[in-house]
Amino acid sequence: MTLAATDFLESVFYTQLTWSLYFNELTPVSLKLES
Repeated sequence: MTLAATDFLESVFYTQLTWSLYFNELTPVSLKLES
């Protein structure tokens, strides 16, 4: 695997990690709104 591909996969991984943390923060709020 080339270095560029590794950097790309890492950036995708960290982006998804950031988004999942972000949505985990939002989830309790959205659950309260629904109930």
